[in-house]
Amino acid sequence: EPIDTRGLLQYGAAMALIEDKWEQIEEKRDPVQLRMPVGDFGSQVARDLNENIEFFLDPLLAMQVKQSEIEIDLKIDRLRLTGTLLNATPDLFLKFRYAKLKPKDLLMAWVEHLVLCSSVGNGAARTMLVGKSQTAQFPFVANARETLLYLEEIFLKGIQSPQPLFSQASYAYAKAVWQGITPAKDCWKKARKEFIKKRNPQYHVFDDGDGFEPHIRLCFPEVEMALGGEFRSIAKTVYGKMLERLKMVKGSLP
Repeated sequence: EPIDTRGLLQYGAAMALIEDKWEQIEEKRDPVQLRMPVGDFGSQVARDLNENIEFFLDPLLAMQVKQSEIEIDLKIDRLRLTGTLLNATPDLFLKFRYAKLKPKDLLMAWVEHLVLCSSVGNGAARTMLVGKSQTAQFPFVANARETLLYLEEIFLKGIQSPQPLFSQASYAYAKAVWQGITPAKDCWKKARKEFIKKRNPQYHVFDDGDGFEPHIRLCFPEVEMALGGEFRSIAKTVYGKMLERLKMVKGSLP
């Protein structure tokens, strides 16, 4: 019988094809290499996936940032950031993920964007994170270094003791506050819903909430402990500042 080709299996195959096309590898992978079903069905699935990848990736290749990179050596305060931003020019930093964009994807792109703005500082630097159905854009941030200082403080505290910053719950709370939802307790309820949700594909819930992560459960065994204390202020500092600059556009490219 045909194998279910959705979910992680299809994502893994898609990322393998994207890597080949982005690196301009001419040799085609067969369905077995992609862990597709055998026979004609597998070949058809692989062809369909290949076509979808080309539709997704061709406009990104046309942006001509593939061979560009920026070396980073940035001193914030107590931390020094070094490394390389791939697919980056002083004007554009391009990231992509052949999947639905999640809060952690947005946050990673945001931090890297702040680093780019702090390093280049030409007033034109922007970041584009392209997903399967949405594109996230960040314009130049003049006070990027100041924002990095806030993040550095939270990071250093996190080294000493667990901090209540969660991918889904913190984003949900910050977004509700940013949208002006009232009363304030309703913002907290949205965070709680994301924290305790249980994966249920039948109802289109494909991820467990933050509270099911083993390391989070160990540090914050109770919901009230996790979403109390500095949870609100940290969520607004980390995700709130990001949301102020974030522009989401439907489609893989605006």
